[in-house]
Amino acid sequence: MLLDSYVGAPAAQVADDFEVLDMLNAAQLDAIVAKHQPDLIVPEIEAIRTERFYSYEQQKIQVVPSARAANFTMNRKLIRDLASKELGLQTAKYFYASNFTEFTKAVNEIGLPCVIKPLISSSGKVQSVLKKLNDQQTVWDYAINNSTGDIKEVIIEEFIAFETEITLLTVTQKNGTSLFFPPIGHRKKRGDYQESWQPVAISSKNLSDACTMAQKVTEALTGTGIGG
Repeated sequence: MLLDSYVGAPAAQVADDFEVLDMLNAAQLDAIVAKHQPDLIVPEIEAIRTERFYSYEQQKIQVVPSARAANFTMNRKLIRDLASKELGLQTAKYFYASNFTEFTKAVNEIGLPCVIKPLISSSGKVQSVLKKLNDQQTVWDYAINNSTGDIKEVIIEEFIAFETEITLLTVTQKNGTSLFFPPIGHRKKRGDYQESWQPVAISSKNLSDACTMAQKVTEALTGTGIGG
């Protein structure tokens, strides 16, 4: 059974059955879960009432990988605060803003250049690098107007001159230690994804540090499965 917010979704064309609903409507989501009584729920889209997953787990429905993981990873605020504040991992300096006044204050605090993203967006899109103060209004409007879901807030991040951007696929098991795939490199252009390759060449120390960070985050999120 597939649920989506519009008719003709790609997976709906191959699913045994599908229904269309407003997944940001908690009542509709609860009703559809009660109707079908699934054994598993696999959330894929960001624009969904992820906080309802905790209730489904209490009903003995397995959320993959877990309600906590789905709720945190689909919101940049939750996952960033988990990594930085709860786990004490090193991250770029960051602030949140829900209005333009807060936004300009955060930009002044972090300095230029800085990276602007909606708290929730699809596939990492709608990112901007702010390089000139004259562009603040344009960048703010772009981020806030293209947010996914109903959370209208942005994150302002310190710009890091990194060597390589990677994804480290991490497998958490019910029984056994975490497993790590060879790291995947990425290339983006103007914040939009272009290509990936595996494995990417990084130092053994960087890989070791990445594995340590990934294990801490996936253990905090709970559940079993593959995380990126």
